[in-house]
Amino acid sequence: MALDPTGVVHTRWLQAGDRVVLYTDGVVERREESIDDGFRRLAVAAEDLGDLDPGEFSDALVEALVPGDQADDLAVLVVRYDATPSVALATSSPERPVHLR
Repeated sequence: MALDPTGVVHTRWLQAGDRVVLYTDGVVERREESIDDGFRRLAVAAEDLGDLDPGEFSDALVEALVPGDQADDLAVLVVRYDATPSVALATSSPERPVHLR
């Protein structure tokens, strides 16, 4: 499947301690509920787990959201921004943001 290069790009400035959570549909989709319900469950669980380090956070998120009889595959990647300057981020500004893809 080819990626759609005309997709929407969002920019958001991260603050120290912010997390980015990437996940596959197996984490939020259930046959018996709407996808919006799955997104709400994810938001509530992520808020409740906010103080954990990324490894513990991803494990606890899967435990909280994925039923034991899950048949769909799933993946979770959690990154916590620690605000340590890097070459790429040091050259970023509101007028010239760095985009992650």
